[in-house]
Amino acid sequence: PLFQRLQFKNLLGRFEVESPKNEVEDHFHVIRTKAEAEKAFERARRAERLGAAILKNTEGVLPLFAAQAKAGGVALCFGEEEICCICAGEELSAEEILDRLGEAAGEAGCFAVFGLKEAMDCFTPGRQDNCFDGIIAAYLLNPLKSDYSFEDVAREQLSLLLDEKKEDEVRACYEAYCAWKSQPILADKLKEEGM
Repeated sequence: PLFQRLQFKNLLGRFEVESPKNEVEDHFHVIRTKAEAEKAFERARRAERLGAAILKNTEGVLPLFAAQAKAGGVALCFGEEEICCICAGEELSAEEILDRLGEAAGEAGCFAVFGLKEAMDCFTPGRQDNCFDGIIAAYLLNPLKSDYSFEDVAREQLSLLLDEKKEDEVRACYEAYCAWKSQPILADKLKEEGM
């Protein structure tokens, strides 16, 4: 556990210890049809808590410019086993998916995301009073650390060690799941600190 906590993944192999499989990945579902996307957005709108992440379309984009890639879909999490990635394609445009995300964000009880300001470059949430930014919450709890990523929050708050080499859809699902799962934990810690 010490090597995992300190992210020494490359050393785990030397000690004949397998890095544990994150079982949550078994519940990831990639959606490419309009009918399935409609069902997912309907469930997302009715969710008490909705975690989301923007799927960046990094195909053909140099790694240096990956952060500037355009949206290629969204990942949603509205339950421990309800995690999906809705990808743009022939039936669904990225703009249509992002519009639906804005609607779902406005109707869900709580809308959790990492990097809300950056996400709002892609879509506008239906309302703002239910939005929760996990990056800002993590920073408020530990302002000595200057930069947070969703992987940091996953490791520190959920004890979840993520493989950075996963496909974009899988990474987006992890980000949405971590936003969903960490929101009540971070909110409780902020409350304890009087924030």
